[in-house]
Amino acid sequence: MMVLMLAASVAVSSAMITTVPVTEAVPVTLPAPGSEQGYFSINSVPSGGDVYFDSAFWGETPVVVTVSTTGTPTHTIRITLPGYEEWTSTYNGNPMAGQTIPITAQLVPSAQTGNIQVVSTPSGAMVSLDRSQSANTPYVFYNIPVGSHEVSVFMSGY
Repeated sequence: MMVLMLAASVAVSSAMITTVPVTEAVPVTLPAPGSEQGYFSINSVPSGGDVYFDSAFWGETPVVVTVSTTGTPTHTIRITLPGYEEWTSTYNGNPMAGQTIPITAQLVPSAQTGNIQVVSTPSGAMVSLDRSQSANTPYVFYNIPVGSHEVSVFMSGY
């Protein structure tokens, strides 16, 4: 609590100004600096993503993050979920006291790929993938989309 002592000036005439002290203490309650709070309500589609707010882990979506209204006004929000690309956004500004700012991340499925390694005995066989890519064994086809593929191996005399 803060106590302010007030003084008042009273004009008695155009030539004379008198200061009259106010002797009564008036209590004034001011919020402590940084004590007012606002909120970020963070969601993702699909839900269940890990939320990192200003590099700190806050839980899984949906989650509510509490911030000081007078704190650092730039925030980085990052959401991760297996099978989806990482979502990151920067929010400039703080909510006002009691205000909730909604944030919704639309998560994008990550492109799933793999490698196909082909080894033959004897080596040097011609290998093709999906009747288009061809090479000699041993060979690794990189970044092949998940799904069904045709692998053919051919060597003269076998």
